[in-house]
Amino acid sequence: MTTISSVETRFVRLPLAFSYSGGRGARGAKPMGPPAGQYTGAVIVLLHTDDGLSGIGDVIVKGGDPRVGQGTALYLQALLAGSLVGQSPFDVDRLMSRLWGITTHDSTVFAAGIDVALHDLMGKALGVPLYKLLGGRWRERVPLTWNVPATRDIDLMVQQAQVAVSRGFRNVVKVKTGTPWDVEALVAIQQAIGPEVPLRPDDNGAFLAGDSIKRFRAARERGVVYECLEQPAPNDDIPGLRRVGDALGERVMYHVGYVRPAVAYEIIRTRACDVVSVPVFRHGLRQATQLVRAFELAGIGCAMGSGLESSIGATAAIHAATALENYCYPIDTLGRHWFSADILTDTSHFGDGFAVAPEGPGLGIELDWDQVERLGA
Repeated sequence: MTTISSVETRFVRLPLAFSYSGGRGARGAKPMGPPAGQYTGAVIVLLHTDDGLSGIGDVIVKGGDPRVGQGTALYLQALLAGSLVGQSPFDVDRLMSRLWGITTHDSTVFAAGIDVALHDLMGKALGVPLYKLLGGRWRERVPLTWNVPATRDIDLMVQQAQVAVSRGFRNVVKVKTGTPWDVEALVAIQQAIGPEVPLRPDDNGAFLAGDSIKRFRAARERGVVYECLEQPAPNDDIPGLRRVGDALGERVMYHVGYVRPAVAYEIIRTRACDVVSVPVFRHGLRQATQLVRAFELAGIGCAMGSGLESSIGATAAIHAATALENYCYPIDTLGRHWFSADILTDTSHFGDGFAVAPEGPGLGIELDWDQVERLGA
């Protein structure tokens, strides 16, 4: 029986292809464009087994600070690895229940990264792609959003949206809003790309519900077409989401990365929104699957946000969205499109506008160890 024999961690600093910001944090945003000078980071988690397999996962390190990366790696080794060595990856429910008990709200990414590695191991041990462990193939390819960062240079925002749409990102263009100039930005982008491609404004909870109703109504009156409105009320104002949706007759999304069970219950009980973002990089595959299916029973659709996770976590997200019917909205997990350098040998499964789950065992990916060494810090 496959047993975990050791846990290895490696921190990498990943250069972004363009600067990225939104919500309140974007109000002083600088223009984007290569070279971005911005980074994200990841601690690669490798679960080695006694029969020679290695499961791969990753833990996001926002900002790519090497001190945080090294601290994350030490935390994994000191507090979490001991719960894994000597265990079978197929006991994922028992293992993850313990790991969720060790981690806290702000560090759910630790458990999520290990969860992905456990699922990769199971797929490799059985010789099947990961999506088959989650229920099989529901969709042939996963629709992707394009994400337009907020910047004071509206012409630059328009240019990026136009380039993305010309490349094939026509499902929906997500626009980081929550800024004083966002109505003008939404109108300019929609006029440039045409009404056939809808927009998904993402406020990150920057405005009160009443202000959002006025702003998004004003933009719509000038021709903006919405797919849905992402977090158009403060993060702790769940009823405010419904206020915005009812006032405008538009779908609204709850986006906060970690949907705590109590919040999920409240959303289902009150039908506070139409869409919930359930990102794998925050929840792992086990809990994401539980939540997506719970929302499905309530008739609430799911999307998936991104925290600028590496292409490891993004590939896990593509497997989840391939298998789970209720991931019925385009997702933000762009994988290689975020970065000017990557750590996988092959990232071709992230296409323009759509992604396809790899068919190899587990995640179906291989690390580019030369890049891992080069980007290590």
